[in-house]
Amino acid sequence: MASPLATGLFHAAVDMSGSSVLNASLQRAESANRVFLQKTGCGDRVCLRRLSVTQVLQAVPWQEFPFWAAEDLTDLPTRGRFVGPVAVVDGHVLEAPPLELRSFSRSLPEEALRLYPSSAPCPTPDRCPERAYTTMGSDIRLTCPSNHLARSAAAALRSPVYRYLVTHTPSGPVGVASGLLPFAGRFSFRGLDAVAFFGGMESVLGKTPSDRDRSFQELLTRHLVGFARTGKMAAEWPEYPEATALLSDRLALVQNYSSARCRLWKENGLDAYAWTS
Repeated sequence: MASPLATGLFHAAVDMSGSSVLNASLQRAESANRVFLQKTGCGDRVCLRRLSVTQVLQAVPWQEFPFWAAEDLTDLPTRGRFVGPVAVVDGHVLEAPPLELRSFSRSLPEEALRLYPSSAPCPTPDRCPERAYTTMGSDIRLTCPSNHLARSAAAALRSPVYRYLVTHTPSGPVGVASGLLPFAGRFSFRGLDAVAFFGGMESVLGKTPSDRDRSFQELLTRHLVGFARTGKMAAEWPEYPEATALLSDRLALVQNYSSARCRLWKENGLDAYAWTS
């Protein structure tokens, strides 16, 4: 959709946790997608359009080149280490991602901990250090790069641009029963918006959703469906960069979300380690 050749094909689009890195050449994109095409066994568009959801997912090169689900893109980055496979020998992961940022600057870990204190307000009585760590990784890999992408789009496009972040904390751990996550995730996570939009809260929770879960699902669905129909958000949701919408069981508005944190990462060169997909 970012290609000039796509001009006029869509009247609206929702980028759910998409990459801010849009520098792949046509040759590189075709090479990356050829692996997927070969695994489908298809030779034309008609065949591709007939594939079931299961067949599409089975053809995705999750753990092989070009690594559509690169393991190290959800960790804190190490200077000079970009997308690559994670080697496993006899059940032990080699070169496990570090929990420190000193490869960029000796003072960076201390500066980061001041901006991401584990004592910050937390929606659960436990696992709050985990929340601080995953928020840090999310900001580096996705939130801050997406802020930059949204600003660039708002400056370049005549159509309205909106920005949101999902801040909803599910009523229980998610992922293990559904297979969505490799561990029992407790906080908001990348993809929760897609889960909610397609009515999947009960499936990922493994139990009946709470009233707040349902309110979040209804709010997100209502706004995105309205946007798809009209090309604009409701009046209470301003365009970006005037505001960023925080979506939980209600809609809240903020300006310059995480600006101090994003400035720290940019000043230390971590904007080069954004999520790619």
